[in-house]
Amino acid sequence: MAGRRVRLTAEVRRAEGGRFRQYVLGRAVGDRDEARAPAPTEEIEWSDHVALVSPHEVWTSATVTPVFRHWFETGELPADLTLRELDL
Repeated sequence: MAGRRVRLTAEVRRAEGGRFRQYVLGRAVGDRDEARAPAPTEEIEWSDHVALVSPHEVWTSATVTPVFRHWFETGELPADLTLRELDL
């Protein structure tokens, strides 16, 4: 996570196909067609950095807590999230 308590971005890194991939977590968008998700236009600031995310990828500490609780308890992310891969 990065940002401030009232405006955060959340990411996850997964081992897939012999390499690590990193994703930005978002809430479901309409019919869950990520191709229709809005372009990243929202700025999340922390320290001297700024990350651009889509509106559905902006979280607060209260809204992201259940996501991480689910992951901690089950080892899986909630199925209704979107994952946008970062090109690192």
